[in-house]
Amino acid sequence: MKTQILNPTSSFPVAQGADVCKDSVHLKNKEITSLKIQGERIHLKCLSGIVWITQTGDPEDHVLQANESLDISKKGEAVLQALPEAVICW
Repeated sequence: MKTQILNPTSSFPVAQGADVCKDSVHLKNKEITSLKIQGERIHLKCLSGIVWITQTGDPEDHVLQANESLDISKKGEAVLQALPEAVICW
């Protein structure tokens, strides 16, 4: 599993109705990655595919499909898994 450390100060908020992506990751079928979130919040967007997301301190899991997004406002770790594959940006 890959881990990426994020300090997302400039990837949020959305500018002029379009998401601003500073980085992205392509996850293959059932591939897992984790994001260590160190900033105040991050705006994740699923560009294609489907991704399952669970995060520290959040009792709910989230599933995003293409063009859906999720704001993570807690510091900690988020684990993402592609179902079957996905491209995520933040």
